[in-house]
Amino acid sequence: MPEIEVDIATASGIKHLYVDFQYAPLFDLDGNVESVMATVIDITATVLSRKLLENSEQEQQGLNEELSATVEELAAANEEMITTNEELAETYQELKKLSAIFEESESRFRNMIELAPVAMLVLRGEVMFFEIINPFMLKLLYRKGSRFYFSLPSS
Repeated sequence: MPEIEVDIATASGIKHLYVDFQYAPLFDLDGNVESVMATVIDITATVLSRKLLENSEQEQQGLNEELSATVEELAAANEEMITTNEELAETYQELKKLSAIFEESESRFRNMIELAPVAMLVLRGEVMFFEIINPFMLKLLYRKGSRFYFSLPSS
């Protein structure tokens, strides 16, 4: 009978063991059973080691399943990030194109004001900061005796 749990009374108390128990008849010369030989082998250390190994394998299996689930989640998140990065790259290219168009438009507008044959200026903000001013407007504003004479700080 393999791997039997037994409790044995010892001088220090009850000891819990695992044993392999075997018995075999011993025959006399006439073939009659004369006695029975019983063998008991203490296999406690082997059984406890196996149980620890089984528990460890179960824990490892659980950890492997968790790790697999985490890897799948990370792969899905990575795919989402790749998609988002592609969308951001497309948006960046569109913004770059729009920025170039805006810069071109602004440049044309500035040139139109600066090259206009009449006095023109563009003011910005609450304090009416001179954003763009063409030479004709400068000439008009700096004329001596004019009520529009401004003294601009030199740069």
